Amino acid sequence: MTREAVNAEDDPKAASVGRTVKVVDQHTGERDTYTLVESGEADPARGRVSVESPIAQALEGHREGEIVSVETPRARRRLRLVQVGS
Repeated sequence: MTREAVNAEDDPKAASVGRTVKVVDQHTGERDTYTLVESGEADPARGRVSVESPIAQALEGHREGEIVSVETPRARRRLRLVQVGS
């Protein structure tokens, strides 16, 4: 586990394993909700994304209001974290 990941777990407003993150795509305005989970619990159709996925890796450690960039199979996306919760 990285130092950033440890700090994210201590910060209730930072995305980390077990937290639900609401994001908005800066280009399309599309809103999504993701729950960051361990790989064995992942279910992308239900918004449960593995911490090993590109989206979760981009979100992890970031706080509400921050914008992250992530390469997805469809395109590079810029996502703004709208809300981080348990």
